[in-house]
Order: sequence, then structure tokens, then C-alpha cells
Amino acid sequence: MSRKIQPAASSIALLLSLQCALPLHAGEAPFFTPEKDRKGMQGGLPTDPKLPNVLILGDSISIGYTPAVRDGLKGRANLIRPKENCGDTRMGLAGIDKWLGDTKWDVIHFNWGLWDLCYRNPESNSQGKRDKANGTISIPIPAYEKNLESLVTRLKQTGATLIWANTTLVPEHEVGRVAGDELRYNAAAARIMEKHGVRINDLRALTGTFGKEMFSGPGDVHYTAAGSAKLAEQVVAEISKALHNGGVIDTHVHLYDLARPEGVGWIPKDNEKLYRNHLPADHEPIAKANGVTGVVLVQAGQSLPDNQWNLDITAHNKSLYRGVVGNLSQVIGTDAFLPLFGKLCQDPRYLGYRLSGRNGRSMDGAFFRDLKLTAEAGKSVDFLLGDYTLRDVATVARRMPSLRIIVDHFGGVRLDGKPLPEEWIAEFRAVAEFPNVHCKVSALYGRVAEQPAPTDLAFYKPVLDLAFDAFGEHRLIYGSDWPVTKTTGDYASVLRLTREYFQPKGPAICDKLFRLNAEKFYAIPPME
Repeated sequence: MSRKIQPAASSIALLLSLQCALPLHAGEAPFFTPEKDRKGMQGGLPTDPKLPNVLILGDSISIGYTPAVRDGLKGRANLIRPKENCGDTRMGLAGIDKWLGDTKWDVIHFNWGLWDLCYRNPESNSQGKRDKANGTISIPIPAYEKNLESLVTRLKQTGATLIWANTTLVPEHEVGRVAGDELRYNAAAARIMEKHGVRINDLRALTGTFGKEMFSGPGDVHYTAAGSAKLAEQVVAEISKALHNGGVIDTHVHLYDLARPEGVGWIPKDNEKLYRNHLPADHEPIAKANGVTGVVLVQAGQSLPDNQWNLDITAHNKSLYRGVVGNLSQVIGTDAFLPLFGKLCQDPRYLGYRLSGRNGRSMDGAFFRDLKLTAEAGKSVDFLLGDYTLRDVATVARRMPSLRIIVDHFGGVRLDGKPLPEEWIAEFRAVAEFPNVHCKVSALYGRVAEQPAPTDLAFYKPVLDLAFDAFGEHRLIYGSDWPVTKTTGDYASVLRLTREYFQPKGPAICDKLFRLNAEKFYAIPPME
């Protein structure tokens, strides 16, 4: 059962007056929805009271992409829409209270426009009585703006995060619509949304890039399954951002090119999923589909030239690739450290480096000298435990209290379904006592000793409970470990499982885990 909230009496009175002032035209034709898209109006679907509630309001375009959006939000939100075409803004005013009901909505993604700008003629034989030659426009722009103002005012009363989906492309030769009118209506809508601080999902820009194969036919505003799927992808991304305020920052993604001089030695050549190049073009669609709005790249190996390479290959998309954690394991504690580190720090997206191997060197004075330089530069250090232990991290944290430190992958523990080792728990809790040490909630499936990894939250709850108890809400940071996730599960399911654990703790804690803690720990520079 969904969470409920009673609408304010004043809002009911407002809508009743609006409904009386703006009745539907007597005998007006129903708003057409293609048969192939009508499954999007399916009702009576089960909801999970633990998940946020998302409402989609709109015409047949939104009906067409609703099933794919529901799939994209599966396990993350209850996706609901009315069992009817929401038509034009006049119908919106008449039906809004019914559609909102008494559910407590977290996000509302809404649109009106294609039927407002439509010319209709009662004598027309076309679907929806469309006729731009002999008909009259349904809702002129001044009335459209007035209606939208009232609708947005009502929607804001729900307390939900609102997302306006602007009107999609009107193609040439559409029977009842003039190509280009959607731009004028979208401009009018944008004025309303800017006034009310409502974010805009620019579906018009997206559909403007579509080829003819994405449309149901010449002069048809509707889309093929491929077109609706593409729309759904962008809708899922926008809703995902809203569900997690500023979106998700994934702090553990690897990109690599096997042809690089030093390669990536830790990947076996017989691993078909990982032993191939993983570049931005492979990763960016996955990030977008999962509502990931920021990424911290973690270098995949110890190659020194790859520190700069990671910066270079992500420079084209700095709004997504917010920073790079390099790897200076080969030079920490040597005279070669400072020149290279200083050069890399000239790029503000170089956030720090990872220590993943000792290369035969001890934690001596030169080692701590370089860590001191790191702290003074405002950079951080990731520890991949193996050659380094939790006790080593505690030693560093004790001697370098101003250095920001994070242990990757829950400190390297392996999960086998048995109780966590008591000695390891003690060391994990001991390192958590240092306020400059953070823990990365990453590679959750990768912690499992025997693959395939279970997908039941109960299996992971002991280590998640321990991490949350030891580090608290301010020192846990999310990371996926993509593409290594491909060998143990898939990107969406790892993210979904992590959310399943943290969502009951409330949106404030989720926002810290998925975004705020990362921004603070890594000192991520603002987007350009």
C-alpha cells in the first residue's frame, strides 16, 4: 500500500472552482492513444510502502514510455500513472485531484502540450478529430499558460519534487498540428517552470535528434518501441536525479585500454567480460540510465602514465567525470614522487591517488614525507587492502591526522555467509576510530567468496550494519567498482541493493552516502 496524505481543503476548493470555470467541451472527442501503447495505462499494480512514490501525468507519449520507465525504476520506486490519457491542460484541471488522490508523492513527472496545440474539428474523420486545415486550436497559448500556472500551483501543494517534461517534436505533415508550434508552447511552459523553480526534462531536444525509424509513421507524433525506450531512458535518468536530490556520485569506476604500454596486469586474459577495453563510450550510457550524475574515476592499475591518461580521456565530459584518483604506488617514498604529483595536481580534477601495492618498500620516513605533501596539497589517499592492512591504515591515520583516507571495498573483507571474523571486526572498528578515515561502500557483490553473488540483502546486512555502526552516516561513500561488477552481477542491481539497505534510513542519509560525503571527502571541484 502506498503512503497517503490528505489534500488541503483550500486546494480542493481551488480545483473545484477551476473545474467549474473550465469545463470540457460538450461532445469533444476523446484523446487518442495508440493501441500498442495502451499497456502503459495498466492499473492495480502492487506497490512497496518502503519505496518512494513517483507519478507520471501526460498524454499518449508518456503512456508509451511508462512501461520502460517502470522497468528502469524497478526496486527503486513505485511508478504510477492514471489509467487514462491526461489530454490537454483543460482536462488536467478537471482531473488533477482525482489523479493525485491521497497518495504521498515523492516525484511527479508531468506534461501537457500536444493536445493543447492541436487543431480539432468535430467533422474530422482523423483520430482525435485532428484537422489543422478546418479546425480550431484547442488551447491558445495565453490560456495554456494560465492553465499551467494553476496546475503547477496545485502540484506544488503535494510537496513532491516536480519535473516538467516539455512537449516532444511535432513532425511535418501532422494532420492536426503545425510543426514548430511545440517550440512556442514549450517557451511559454518554460516561463512558468522558471517562475516556480521546476526542473525541465527536455524531451523536445531529444526527439529532435530522432531519425524517421523512431516514429510510428510519417507525420505521426507517436513513437516505435525503440523511440519510446529512448524517451524512457532519459525520463528514468531525470527521475533518478530527483529521487536522490543531486543524483548519485559513483566514486569507484575503472576505465582502461588494454593497448596501453603497461596494460592492466590484474585482469586474466580468459576473463571475457573484463579482458577488453572499457572506455567512456562504454560507461556513459550505463551512468545515464542509472541516474549517476557524477563519477570519480579510480585508476585500474599502477601505471604511472595512466594517471594523466585517465584525466585526458574524461576531459570531454567533465560534468560527469568529476575527478580522478590516480595510482602512485610505484613512486610513493621516492624522489620521483614530488615531480609527478605536482604536475598531476595542476589539474583540479586530480583528487588524489590510490595505494594498491608496496613494491618492496616500507612505510619509512620518505613514505610519510610524501603523505604529508599529499595532505598539504588538499588531496586524498585510497587504500586497496592486501599489501597494506587495516593496521597499516591505522598507523597512517594516527601519524597523519590531516590526511583524508578512505579504505576501498569495506576494507577488503570476504563474505561467505558465515559470521564476520572477530579479529577483522576489531581491526575494522579500530581504524574507524580515526575521524580522518572513511569507508567506501563499494564492490558489494565482489566481496563474496563464491560467485555468483547472492542478491538477497540479508546476506550483506552484517557487513553493512557493521560499516554503518563503525563509520556512521558522515564517513560512508558509495562506489560501484564498474566494470568489475560485470563479473559478479550488473550495475543496476548493485546500486539497487545498496539503496535497499540505506533508503529506510531516510533521504538525508541517502544523499550523504550517494553524493554529499563524496563531494566533501574528495574535495570535488564544482562543475564548469
